[in-house]
Amino acid sequence: KKAKPTSVSFEEGSQVSYFGNYAFESCQVMRIIDMPDSLTSIGSYAFVDCFSLGTIDVPDSVTNLGKSAFHRCMSMTSISIGTGVRTMPQSLFHGDLHLESVEMRGEVDAFGALLFENFAPSEVLVLVTSEAQKQKWEQANAANSYGLNPSNIIVTSEMRTVTFKECGDRQGDVTLRVAKGCKIKEIPVTNQGYGLAGWFEDPSFEGVKWDF
Repeated sequence: KKAKPTSVSFEEGSQVSYFGNYAFESCQVMRIIDMPDSLTSIGSYAFVDCFSLGTIDVPDSVTNLGKSAFHRCMSMTSISIGTGVRTMPQSLFHGDLHLESVEMRGEVDAFGALLFENFAPSEVLVLVTSEAQKQKWEQANAANSYGLNPSNIIVTSEMRTVTFKECGDRQGDVTLRVAKGCKIKEIPVTNQGYGLAGWFEDPSFEGVKWDF
């Protein structure tokens, strides 16, 4: 049997412009894909059942995303979509159970139905470029019943970086991106804390609301 690749990349100067429908179907051990800057289109179901993909960066050169392009990418936690994409197709994130954030680097004009199909996206952060884009996402969310929490649709400039310095029995810094005024949660805390006075493990802990 041939070894199955855990990562896919393209040589500098690649002329690949199109990932066809079902191009990477069931590449279940592929964890990383580095898409070429020559890419302009990603076909329908291109990454269906790529269960191990963790993060995805769609380059600015891409202008077309096909229906269900990231269907059941169950390990995907974040995706950044470039400036060329102006339409969010139907069922783009179907079954992406661990999706935490969607960063839109450009402006979206059209939204397909069932964008976040077959899972509850109420905790997903959608990062957008402007207040106008935020309003469009909020309107699309309401009109299509996506299930996003409107407070999680955030203008990127409102994001802050928070670093917890190595402290006590915790080795290494922890850096998070947090929306202004939102809660910091899921920090690995101990009774030594993370260099933050009064930061202790507590069964009732739900996160601290910060204002920057």
